[in-house]
Amino acid sequence: MDKIVKEKPYKEYKATVTKIVDGDTVEVLIDMGFGVFYKDKLRFLDFDAPETFRPSCEEEEITGMTCKQFLKSYILDKKVILRTFKQETEKYGRILAQIFIDGKDIIQEMKNKGFEKKPEWMTTSIRTVAIINKKE
Repeated sequence: MDKIVKEKPYKEYKATVTKIVDGDTVEVLIDMGFGVFYKDKLRFLDFDAPETFRPSCEEEEITGMTCKQFLKSYILDKKVILRTFKQETEKYGRILAQIFIDGKDIIQEMKNKGFEKKPEWMTTSIRTVAIINKKE
């Protein structure tokens, strides 16, 4: 009798972080296996970092730069594990993924440090859309 193997709802890849774009976007070199590598940008799944490009206020800019520096010191040029779900991309074509280093979830580490974007840093129009979408 054949054994039934359940497929995981995600795929995992070994990768090296080659560039920190900002607090929620990085460039990676993904090891596809058999000596094949793929370079791409990815965005952290379910995490929105403070803006470093056109921030809404000085506090957002400072927090965004602190977040980016944290990532540089923590994962730049390091081997990580990427976890992707359904190979989805977001509106700018970036892969959405979770990143793990030494078994630690980078997104959770950043949330624990308070690096998530605060609602008051969003423009009024963006905040209004977010509130409307949340009610739906």
